[in-house]
Amino acid sequence: MRAILGIILLPLLFISCQKASVTTPEEVLQKAVKAHGGEAAFEAVKLFSFDKKTSSFDSLGEPKKTVEQSFEYDFKKGTWAVGWKENNQKHQLTRDALGLSLRVNDTLKTLSEPDKKGFESLLNGGLFVYWQPYKLSRELPKNATVSPDTLMNTPVWAVSFQFPNSSDQWVWYFDQNSGVFLGNRVWHNNRYSLILNQSWLAYQGLKLPQERVSYRVNTANEILYKQADYVYSSEK
Repeated sequence: MRAILGIILLPLLFISCQKASVTTPEEVLQKAVKAHGGEAAFEAVKLFSFDKKTSSFDSLGEPKKTVEQSFEYDFKKGTWAVGWKENNQKHQLTRDALGLSLRVNDTLKTLSEPDKKGFESLLNGGLFVYWQPYKLSRELPKNATVSPDTLMNTPVWAVSFQFPNSSDQWVWYFDQNSGVFLGNRVWHNNRYSLILNQSWLAYQGLKLPQERVSYRVNTANEILYKQADYVYSSEK
């Protein structure tokens, strides 16, 4: 009788363990936000500023271009800005209650509609890329799915999704144990890019990336070559 009961209970126990290990994209993001400081800490930030240095490379590893930008997001005033130098000229892009404006060496420039679209993308992208995983937890598409995977020998949760009106296909990787956001992969312009978070900095109680590296990869995430380095810094 005990043997029969054991045979019956064993599959049930197996099923129960399987169900306990199942997670959802929302749960993965909740754990990630907590691992990076918590929702309250993200929402407590009123002024968010950082410097970003981007160094790009060709397929042979030769440097192509280096861009240095300074971003500032004043959530209380509703003002977003980014400054950079280009052709020895100072550029300052600002979005506020009056709209979008660009000054080059303190001279106000007229912006075409394509210019406005590109600059809006620059400001939105600066916040979205760096203000993670909080931003994704607030904007996660309904088509998101999650599956177990391995990234650089680390067990991860792979959250896959696609934003509306976009052909880009995203996979974001989170450490299964700590919840930390390790990196993401995107299918864009008919190629895969894998961006890994290499180190971290503390910002008003938050854990944010300090160094990130972008690689060109294949479908198996095998590295083909390095595309770019991103280095962030902040005195806040």
